[in-house]
Amino acid sequence: MARTFIRLIALEEERIKGQIFNTVYRNYRISELALRVQAALAEMDVKVDVRPDYQYKGVRCYRVSGKKLERLLGWRPEIPVEDSVKHMVEQIRRHGLTDFDNPQYYNIHWMKLLEEASKIIGVTGSVFAAPERTPRDLGIRTIR
Repeated sequence: MARTFIRLIALEEERIKGQIFNTVYRNYRISELALRVQAALAEMDVKVDVRPDYQYKGVRCYRVSGKKLERLLGWRPEIPVEDSVKHMVEQIRRHGLTDFDNPQYYNIHWMKLLEEASKIIGVTGSVFAAPERTPRDLGIRTIR
């Protein structure tokens, strides 16, 4: 993804503005992707319990095409999922990362945290300083 992003931001804005691009190494079913990740992790002594659920849940097609991106950049992703997983584990281990519950690792949690911070900044002007506005400025009456 990073390699794709770097290539895209190097282009003139008019060539990419408002467009959607799929970055696809290969099309995998979710269950196949899970099993590939599990196998890659097993090679690194990381045990993962994957339990595919093959019960019918309605037929959906998630096939995506990266042809548009390939035409634009003259390039396509070439790193297999397994190699990406191994690289991530190596970097996690190298940097001693262990706090996986930290909101910065979850897009939804991170966005909620940023929204909260934005609300605080809207009132106080900073998440670190005393409020720039008084309760009266905010329409709050104080009782003496």
